[in-house]
Amino acid sequence: MASLFVGLSTLCVLLSLLLSGCEFFYQAVETPQFSVAEGKYASNQSVAITCATEGAAIHYTTDGTTPTAASTAYTAAVPVSGYGTSVTLKAMAVKSGMSDSAVASAAYSISNWYTSATYVNSSSKYGAGYWKNGSFTAITDLPDGAQAMGFRIAVSGTDVYVAGYSIASVYLPVFWKNGARTDLPCIDVAKGGGAFGVCVSGTDVYAAGTVKNSSGVSKPCYWKNGTKTDLFDADTADTGNAMGIAVSGGSVSVPCYWKDGVKTDLSVLDATRDGKAVDVCVSEGDVYVTGYSISTSSVRTTCHWKSGERVDDSGGSMSDSIPAMLAGIVVSGTDPCVTGMTDDGTPSPCYWKSGTRNVLAGAGGATIAGRATEAVSCGTDLLLCGYMKTGSTPTPCCWLNGTYADLPLPTGSLGG
Repeated sequence: MASLFVGLSTLCVLLSLLLSGCEFFYQAVETPQFSVAEGKYASNQSVAITCATEGAAIHYTTDGTTPTAASTAYTAAVPVSGYGTSVTLKAMAVKSGMSDSAVASAAYSISNWYTSATYVNSSSKYGAGYWKNGSFTAITDLPDGAQAMGFRIAVSGTDVYVAGYSIASVYLPVFWKNGARTDLPCIDVAKGGGAFGVCVSGTDVYAAGTVKNSSGVSKPCYWKNGTKTDLFDADTADTGNAMGIAVSGGSVSVPCYWKDGVKTDLSVLDATRDGKAVDVCVSEGDVYVTGYSISTSSVRTTCHWKSGERVDDSGGSMSDSIPAMLAGIVVSGTDPCVTGMTDDGTPSPCYWKSGTRNVLAGAGGATIAGRATEAVSCGTDLLLCGYMKTGSTPTPCCWLNGTYADLPLPTGSLGG
């Protein structure tokens, strides 16, 4: 009797599976694969979808919904294009006599990218602006008759911030939000100062720079929502510039660097000589700083520091003028990427990835003079911005994953 009960129970289970579609007895189609890893990119992507099961038909959606056999049939690579575009691609595969595959899913976005500008207009005056996705916007909110220089840039949502200074009788620190100027307080407005770095954390806007005391001595400082914090005592003989700024977890890091106002000295090649830190970023709790260290033979050698530990970036140099000091640092994946220029033969634009130098070329692979000044990481894409020089005239340009492109300026401009 017991064996009869077990037999009937087994028969009921098998019957239930048969009535439910009998998928228990069928092999499943392999899950589709995407040719492009999910993530953020600075360039358009084309995603091919494949299935290892021969003869399987692939169906997909691009709106995040779960695909079925009634969804769009895959016939060609799926484009993900247009700045600001976000797509969630899902795919499944079917084949007669087999159960449907699992659903593959990947999220892609094409990021907007920005870089700031200082240029010389048709009247031989300095102007500031920025590029968004290669399209130029000039900054025009200035005191009457003043010129301007733009340095670092930060973006929060749709808001664009550029740090710099206006130039009239003196240089005065400012930042612009979507082109609208905010003047930053100085120690002595008759002596002036400048803002070189900017970042945004939540609703707070931070800028870093320098102001001059009544004796004309430059003092590093930063501003939070327009309120100045001095990084050196205003009355001492100590001098310096704060060239960049980063905020992480409410802590403010400024190259030299100062974290929440507490200074950390960085190691140099020769303890009897000095160096400079010019940009900073924070990644996964580590503070990265780039700048230069002076060797015993008086060569300004490009380097970077990770949480205070120095890495010498071989084959690079940096002069002591503020425009030439605008090297940048960004962490791409786990690799610190530093922009700058070579110091051998033609001073060519280059970048270092984890200390290894990569020289950047012009159109068609031509050797050019110039400098890379800023780096932007967009997932697996690395965008570098800077300038090339024809004679003594700088021309703004960028490199996406090493490929050169010009950046436009207003008509009649003399360089930038």
